[in-house]
This record gives sequence, C-alpha cells and structure tokens, in this order.
Amino acid sequence: MLEIDAPAGVVAELERQTQINEDIIRYMTVKIDAVEAGPSAMMRKGDRDRDSRRGGDRGDRPDRGDRGDRGDRGDRPRRDFDGE
Repeated sequence: MLEIDAPAGVVAELERQTQINEDIIRYMTVKIDAVEAGPSAMMRKGDRDRDSRRGGDRGDRPDRGDRGDRGDRGDRPRRDFDGE
C-alpha cells in the first residue's frame, strides 16, 4: 500500500505508469478527505494476530493445560509442511 499526498496530475501519471507495468495486475486509487489518526486497520490486524500467537484469546477452544515432556519422537517420520 502506498499513501501519496499529491496533485491530481501526479496521481494520474502514477496510474498511467501502473497500467503500463506488466507485473501489476490490478490497482485501485482511493481519494480520502482526512487521514485517520492512529494505527491503520492493517496494523491493528497485525497486532491481533501477534497477540493470538502469544497465547492470547483462544476463542472457544479450551486450554490444553501443561502437556509435560512429550518425549522423544523415536523413529516416527518427520512431517514436512506439505504433508509428506
């Protein structure tokens, strides 16, 4: 995301250059009257995600409690992220 405070001619030129660029599939230009003070909606979402990874609100999932030592994996194969 880009925040640009510029005259209409500059914004029009940026849009023209964007249309020419083959790496850009889509773009959207939004004009706003006033900038919201404080963190943006995207930054607030990032804070919520970060808090949930730290053991924040677990929603309706119960706490699993102390799981203790789970022991050696032994000869169980390690699963990669792609399921193999």
